[in-house]
Amino acid sequence: MSTDRSDRVYFSWLDSAAKFDYYVTGVALALVGFLGATFTIGRFGLNPSTLELGALGAFLAATIVGFKHLESQVSFLSAMHRRLYEEESAGAIASAASQGRTMLNTSTGRVYSTLQLVEQLYSHKVGTTAASERLDELVVILKRRYRNRNAFLLGGFCLLVLARILPAILP
Repeated sequence: MSTDRSDRVYFSWLDSAAKFDYYVTGVALALVGFLGATFTIGRFGLNPSTLELGALGAFLAATIVGFKHLESQVSFLSAMHRRLYEEESAGAIASAASQGRTMLNTSTGRVYSTLQLVEQLYSHKVGTTAASERLDELVVILKRRYRNRNAFLLGGFCLLVLARILPAILP
């Protein structure tokens, strides 16, 4: 069971991680704009123009993957909310059902019998399982997109640096 302090630290970390992802995606987009504005067309081959085009493509791919990563983060938070809702609802229903009493839904005014509570409990257990499976899928997707975005950024930076120093290396 988490405490208020651990929840605050977790949400602070989550907020900071999201801001950092926005920043990195924004930097990648700015690099696409910069390279797109300064790019000059040249012959394909081992020359700075071709390497800059490769860097532009890598930064564009990093931007796209970065936006998809942000989209997956929003989906992750939605799935986490769904799982927590299902678990909390199941807990409240299980408490009432275990005592053999009826339960009043204060939001709707509906009264549930013990049998209806057991049916609702099963429904929430199924929802919890589905949300947990979705969370597991999203964790894999988030990790993959994070690695891919960073790989494209690193590749783009390497190509850009190589494009800048290539004229000094080649005769």
